[in-house]
Amino acid sequence: MVKSYSSLILFSAVSAHEDAEAMLQVGTLNSVALESSYKQALDMEARFQKLAADAVRSGETPSLPVAALEAVKEALATLESEIKVEKVANDHSWSQAIQALKQCDELMNLAFMKPGGVNDYSKSVTDARDTHATCRGIEDKQRGDEKIACEAQDELAEDANTSPLKTTNNYDCVQAEPSAPVGDVKAFKNYLQAMTDWGKEFNDPLAAKIEVCKTKAMAADESAKQCDVHQSGFEVDFCEYEVVLSATCAAQTKCYEAQMRNLVQVKKDVQAKEKSEKIMWKSTQKVRCFVGMLNKETVSQD
Repeated sequence: MVKSYSSLILFSAVSAHEDAEAMLQVGTLNSVALESSYKQALDMEARFQKLAADAVRSGETPSLPVAALEAVKEALATLESEIKVEKVANDHSWSQAIQALKQCDELMNLAFMKPGGVNDYSKSVTDARDTHATCRGIEDKQRGDEKIACEAQDELAEDANTSPLKTTNNYDCVQAEPSAPVGDVKAFKNYLQAMTDWGKEFNDPLAAKIEVCKTKAMAADESAKQCDVHQSGFEVDFCEYEVVLSATCAAQTKCYEAQMRNLVQVKKDVQAKEKSEKIMWKSTQKVRCFVGMLNKETVSQD
């Protein structure tokens, strides 16, 4: 912050009205002290200018007392030193404002990279998605195996259903009435043998295929249940990730906007402050010029 220059500004010279207006932007000086210092500065400038003008007209250069000359030089040196200190403070204020803005990104990066941060949530989503996809791939294959096995079961059942029952005597008990007599016993015996042969050909293989179809279906159903669990976990992980990501980005945006407003204000304040301090610096150099001129043996208009 700007230090009080009220005891030293007496030795600075302000050459123009716009300089005076800029000096009024030094915020830490109270208005009464600043107005008094400004009047003193103008009075000091007027005195130096009058001495210089008189010296030009008369050709005689006034000799400043050593004590007064040293006091002026010491005051000027002190003021210049304080202005340099304020220059460092200004740079520091500006650097802090920029660093605060950068810190928004640093905080966001930390939110992403820290344990349990956004990146970990993202990884959880990726892992859950891969686990679910792998599971569904297995389920799809099992459903394919189920389809093949059950179609084979159905095809064998259809073959069995359409297979003709032939006997040597063309005896077909299916055509007989339930109450009709057996008729030719030998033919009926041949029919029963044909039925036995038919059962041997189709019964056991069909039973095996039914079992394979059932087993494949149960395996696919079990995988489907497990995949549903994985899918639920994936959905939960994704929702949690979305919440954390949105919150982190919203916080970064809020931080950035706030620090941008701060940066704009600091820039405005520092520029106004530096404008005033540059005028003070210019004034010290003008006073040094006056002092140096009035200590020469001769003074000319040049």
